[in-house]
Amino acid sequence: MKKGYWISLFLLILFFTFVFLALNDIKNTKERGYIYTKYDIFSYYFNTSSMIKSVPRISNDYFFTGDGIIDRGFREGSVTFCSINDWNKTYQQLREYTDKLDFPVYYGNPKLRNDAQYLQIYKYDNCLYISYSENYAGY
Repeated sequence: MKKGYWISLFLLILFFTFVFLALNDIKNTKERGYIYTKYDIFSYYFNTSSMIKSVPRISNDYFFTGDGIIDRGFREGSVTFCSINDWNKTYQQLREYTDKLDFPVYYGNPKLRNDAQYLQIYKYDNCLYISYSENYAGY
């Protein structure tokens, strides 16, 4: 009986620790304006779409944004790369990646799009911003 009690207590403590860490990570991400890194484990795994996770890491200086919630059929997330040394190599890596996608990819200044899903890539303040949007409303 005692062994079962200790196992149950351990599992309960483990569960509440997991919940505490998840809520703390999400709270910290909200305080940073939904900006997080891959080391903010819960925010990264729950908020980042697989499309953004699969973007090639073209720089070691990068961060993610997004709320991870599909609200009224819309979801958006992004990754921003800074400290890029070789812009030609970066462009080449992105072209190799985006040529495999089966939805629109837009290069250039951000604009309002009506596609069900798309990837948008543009340079801003010497950083490269890559945004993925999904719009499920009406589809």
